[in-house]
Amino acid sequence: FSQTVMIISTLIIIFSLTYMSGSKSKKIFFILLLSFVASMIMFINSESFIFLLMGWDGLGISSFLLIMFYSTSSSTFSSLVTVFMNRVGDTLVIMSIALMLEAKTFNFYQIKLLPMTPMILFLLVTAAFTKSAQFPFSAWLPAAMAAPTPISALVHSSTLVTAGVFIITQNHEIFNNAQLNMMMMSGSFTLIAASLAATMTGDMKKIIALSTLSQLSIMIMTLALGLKTYAFCHLLVHAMFKALLFLSAGYFIHHSMNNQDKRKIKNTIYFFAPVVHTFVLSMMALAALPFMASFYSKHLIIETSNLMLSETWVHTLLAMSSVLTFIYSFQLLNLVLKAAKKNKVDNMTDPFNKDFITTNIFTLIVIFEGAMFNWVTIPTPLFSFMTFINKMIMLTATISPLFMKNIMFMNSMKSKKNKMIKYFLFQHLLFSSVISMKFMRLTEEKTSVVELQWMESVKMNKVNQSLVKLADQWKNNMQKTSLAIMALTATSLLALTLY
Repeated sequence: FSQTVMIISTLIIIFSLTYMSGSKSKKIFFILLLSFVASMIMFINSESFIFLLMGWDGLGISSFLLIMFYSTSSSTFSSLVTVFMNRVGDTLVIMSIALMLEAKTFNFYQIKLLPMTPMILFLLVTAAFTKSAQFPFSAWLPAAMAAPTPISALVHSSTLVTAGVFIITQNHEIFNNAQLNMMMMSGSFTLIAASLAATMTGDMKKIIALSTLSQLSIMIMTLALGLKTYAFCHLLVHAMFKALLFLSAGYFIHHSMNNQDKRKIKNTIYFFAPVVHTFVLSMMALAALPFMASFYSKHLIIETSNLMLSETWVHTLLAMSSVLTFIYSFQLLNLVLKAAKKNKVDNMTDPFNKDFITTNIFTLIVIFEGAMFNWVTIPTPLFSFMTFINKMIMLTATISPLFMKNIMFMNSMKSKKNKMIKYFLFQHLLFSSVISMKFMRLTEEKTSVVELQWMESVKMNKVNQSLVKLADQWKNNMQKTSLAIMALTATSLLALTLY
C-alpha cells in the first residue's frame, strides 16, 4: 500500500508544479504536502501503536493546514470541522494505547496473540470510523473539498480517508463479532446515505467526495463480512482511479472560472480532448463497468456476498449502491460530453505538459490496474457461483439506468411525460422542501446561496472574523495542546500503573 501512496503522491506533486505555479505560497504548500505524505508513510509502516499515533497526528495537523490553505471563511470552517473530528479519533487512539498497558507491549504482531478487552476494540473501531468518515462521523469529508484540487485528490484517493480502513485491515484478526456487526451497521447506513446524496447534489466536487464515502463504506462492509483480501484489493484499485477523477474534474473547475456546479459546466472555456478522455475513463471505472478498474474488485465483492445466505440484505444494499453509483456517474458524464460537444474542443495540446503527463500515466494505470491487483492480491483462482439468472439480474440492474434517460438527466424535466416519476425522483421530498424548476431559476444569487455555501455568500463578517481568529489561535496553541495531551496521557498511564 505504501508503494501505491508513493506513486500517487509523486504524480500529484508533478501535477501541482503547474497547478500552483501562480501561487505566492507554493513553497509552503509543497512543505505541507510533503509532510502530509510523510505522515501517511509513517502511519502505514508503523509496527506499534506509538508510531501509528505519531503518523495519525501528523495526518490530522497537516490536513488541517492544507484545507485552510486559501484562508477563506469556507475553508476555515471546513478545516475546523475536519480537525475537530480527527481530534476525536486521536483521543480514542490514546485511550486505547493507555488500556493496552496491561499487555506490556504495543507491537501489532504481539497484540494479535493476546486477548483484547471489548473496550479497546470498540475504541479502535470508532477511531477508524473518524478517519474514514463513517457514520456518525461523515460530516467532515464533503467539507474537506475546500482544499486545493491536488490535496483533494491525495486525501480522497490514498491518504487521509483510507487510514481508518487500513488500520482495520491490518488488525482484522483481533476483532470479534460485536465489532464486525458495528462495522456492518455503520457502513451500510453510510453507503445508502452517500449514494442517495450524490444523486441529488449539484456540486461536482461534492459528488466525487460522496462517491469516495460510498466506496469506503463498501470496504468497511467487506471487512465486516470477513473478506479482508477483497477489501484491500478494492482499496488499491479505488486509490488510482479516484486520483485521476479528481485531477480531471479539477481541470474543468479551473477552466470554468472556479465553478463547481455540474449544471454550469457548459461555461468551461476550453475542453482539451485528453482531459475529456481521462474523465470518461475514470467515471467508467467508478461505475464498475465491465473490464474497467473497479469491475474486478467491486463485482467480486457483490458476487461473494451473494453466497452468504445469512447476509442477503448486505447483497441487496451493495447491488442498490451499484445502481445509484451508475446513475450519478453517467449523469455527470452526460453533462460533460454534451458540454464538450457544444463548446470548442482543443486537440492540439502539448504532450509534454506536466498536467497531461500525470493524467496519461494515471490513465494507463486505471486501464490495467484492476486485473493486475486482482491477480497479485488474490492469487487463488476465483469462480463466480451466481446462477445465470442472478447474474443477468445484476448486470441488468447495473446497465439499465443508462437507458432510462428520463430518470437520469435533469434536462429531461422539460418533457411532459412521466410526471409522477419525475416528481418523486427530483423534488427531494425526503431531504428538503419541494423545489420547483422555476424556483431554481429565479436568480443567480439564490443559486449561489444554496450551492456555494451560505457563509461565503452572505458575508457574515463577524462570523468570518471569529472563525479566522479561532483558526489562528488553534494553530498557535497546537503545540501547547499536544503537550497537555501528552501530560494527561502520562498521568493516566502512571495512575493505571500505580493502581
